[in-house]
Amino acid sequence: GCDASILLDSVGNRNIISEMVSDRNFGIRKRSSIQRIKEVVESECPGKVSCADLIIMAASKSVAVSGGPLIRIPLGRKDSTTANNLLADHFLPRGSISIEELINIFSPMGMTLEEA
Repeated sequence: GCDASILLDSVGNRNIISEMVSDRNFGIRKRSSIQRIKEVVESECPGKVSCADLIIMAASKSVAVSGGPLIRIPLGRKDSTTANNLLADHFLPRGSISIEELINIFSPMGMTLEEA
């Protein structure tokens, strides 16, 4: 999610069950791109930019590049150290959701019709 928890995998004994295994999570492609971007950013300014901010900046830019609005976003997010696939199941909308239902989810969060 917006705390970069979607980048955490279910590996080792860290007791993390990745959000990528959520029934409602269709996954994100090119997660490795975020890692490459993070490496470049870290080489220029170590410890200053979180993966969470990189994800949200990439999402904002991709919406704009594909013809949508430029969504201004506050920065300063902290990276999560844990993931919760059950919360992902609870909060992610199902794949068959209607546009009207999607708008009803995002409008209470202050998003406009264009942003939703």
